[in-house]
Amino acid sequence: MYQKLLEIVNDNNPIIKISENLIEFVVEVTFNDISNKDSNFYKSILKSFDYGDKVNIDISSEFSSKAILRYDTDVDEFLKKLDDEIIKSKDDDEKYILNVTISRNESNEIFNIYNLDSFMNYMNTLSILEQFKFFEKNREGGVCKFRLVNIEDELITNTFIFSNKLENNTKSYKVIEREEILEKRNLNSSVICGEKLSFIPEDFKIIIMSKNKLLNNLIRKLELISSIVFISNVSVFKDVNELNCRIIGYKTLSIVIDKDKHIDDSVINQLYNIYSWVYSSPNISDKIGLSRNILSLGLNENLDAVSNDLYESINTAHEIYLQENIKEYLGVKAKVTEFIFDLTQKTSELASGICKALFNNIITVITFFATIVIMNSFSENRLENIFTKDITYISLALWIGSIVYMIISTLEILFEFKRYKQVYYRVKNSYDDVLNSQDIDKVFKNDIYLNEDRIYVIKKSIVYLIFWVAVLAIMIILLYKLGYNNIKSIIMNLMCIQNMV
Repeated sequence: MYQKLLEIVNDNNPIIKISENLIEFVVEVTFNDISNKDSNFYKSILKSFDYGDKVNIDISSEFSSKAILRYDTDVDEFLKKLDDEIIKSKDDDEKYILNVTISRNESNEIFNIYNLDSFMNYMNTLSILEQFKFFEKNREGGVCKFRLVNIEDELITNTFIFSNKLENNTKSYKVIEREEILEKRNLNSSVICGEKLSFIPEDFKIIIMSKNKLLNNLIRKLELISSIVFISNVSVFKDVNELNCRIIGYKTLSIVIDKDKHIDDSVINQLYNIYSWVYSSPNISDKIGLSRNILSLGLNENLDAVSNDLYESINTAHEIYLQENIKEYLGVKAKVTEFIFDLTQKTSELASGICKALFNNIITVITFFATIVIMNSFSENRLENIFTKDITYISLALWIGSIVYMIISTLEILFEFKRYKQVYYRVKNSYDDVLNSQDIDKVFKNDIYLNEDRIYVIKKSIVYLIFWVAVLAIMIILLYKLGYNNIKSIIMNLMCIQNMV
């Protein structure tokens, strides 16, 4: 924009000094004469600075540091004095110095750049960490805007816009899950001296290139550095001009990135693609580990001897890794299926155990009473007095024994099923080193089979226990009906013993 300033002076060979940094933009012009223009012309010049920053204009003599004219706020007063000075300048050969200083207003949402080359030269004097801090400071919320004042150019990334037509920019930008990406980085990488910075490689991925090579090179270099930081095990911002990274894979590789050294675009593209591929997954541990293994063999410490197929090699290795994992997964699934089938068979046997116990008890009772009936059929009284005192006592003992046998059988089923669950969970936990928790739940069907077996054992046991209790009830009723006198005698004896106690 300094070209517009030259229209103030009337000199074909002015001496121009330009500087711009993070705080201010300064132009100093040494010239012979002041242009005789009308006030509207000068107002248009001053208006070109009107972007919210503070403007100071001084015109002084080359022999005196004191300003002849000074502009800070009052345009009309400045123009009146300028007219007087124009008349005076025609009568002497004195040289003049025009100094324009524009101080940045930190409260502005937009960062104004007045001379891109000068500003980029200054940016290149900063350390890598200072460059990142500059962009971090100016990144508020979503897209950060830099106005190129009177500069016909444009550069756009996912986060930053450098343009002279910011108001007309209606492009849509990629939605970045910054916090999620940073959380993954913090879990898998260590950043020393720059751990508080929240930059990510997407911030510096260029969508539209600038015509200015210095700007392109800076943004591309920051894209490279941020990509390698997110892939490396350890990154250290410890030197003014260097970043030190360490990748631990098949071997340990130390990388030194000099901010002034040119890195080939193909290397930057490959490292960004690898970063993007790794961080696209919810769980990146497998991908980042595989990438580090291959990068430790395919990179050198200066990034100047890099294979062109690193990204493809990592993808191929990952496909092979997945195939091996699938085979291992299918093998594990087959073993688990066989194990669950065997346990289900044992569960069925467990539920059948109470049925066998009931059947054996019924056989014992029937055999006992059948023997009594047969033996008494040969006696003189036949079936008239089948339940003698001794037979009644034996029948009661058999009835009590049946109850005890039922309780023991029930407890045995409970203990055996508890043992079944312990074995089930022991086998399930043994796969923690082979599968992750999601895969284990998937293979074991979230314990659906275990719960189904439990319900099966409970239902079947309840049915047999109800039938068993019914058999015991029938036994005691028969004893009471057929051996009432003997049972009454037993009850009386028990009452006497209780009274004696």
